[in-house]
Amino acid sequence: MPGPRPRTLDNDTLMQALRDACLAAGGLVTRAHVAAHGPHSPSAYIRRWGTWRDVLVALHDWTEQHDPGFVHRPQLPRRGEDRPAPTLPRPTPPARYGGPINFRGILHAPVGEAGVIMLFGALAHDLGFAVERVTAAFPDCEAKRRVGDAWERTRIEFEYQSANFAKHGHDPAGCDLIVCWEHNWPECPLEVLELKTEVAKRM
Repeated sequence: MPGPRPRTLDNDTLMQALRDACLAAGGLVTRAHVAAHGPHSPSAYIRRWGTWRDVLVALHDWTEQHDPGFVHRPQLPRRGEDRPAPTLPRPTPPARYGGPINFRGILHAPVGEAGVIMLFGALAHDLGFAVERVTAAFPDCEAKRRVGDAWERTRIEFEYQSANFAKHGHDPAGCDLIVCWEHNWPECPLEVLELKTEVAKRM
């Protein structure tokens, strides 16, 4: 025998849950937010009212009668209005810092390629390099490198880890030197300058 039919949620239950979700989130919630945090599936709202904007219009009408002091009510779209409903801003990811090095005004170790470039700039003179230009194209840097009494053209690619050179699909024939924070590519076909080692020598 078929089991009992599931009980249909009434409008008040759905709207109360949506209001509470907005209060908990600190703003108007999206369909994706409701799907992730519940307690009811967004499809229950869509089947009842249509688009997600229609759902928010229905919430405006419901709070007008049941909760006129709802703090986010002014943000809700109204029937007949064309303006899009505001949604929750995307959270800003927390800042990440490398371990403390406090080296020549740089407080933390790099956590990405940009930090490697800056640290190389602080060390370039000591390491015998004269930087001619840094570009967004491969290779990242053109420099001259002191070799005895002469200077040698050197094409440099910056990487946080040396193995990223292969992951990024770079051609070794177009580069002379990889400058990285951490050298983790033992079979690398190019010369590698590991800044972690150079900084440690000078601490």
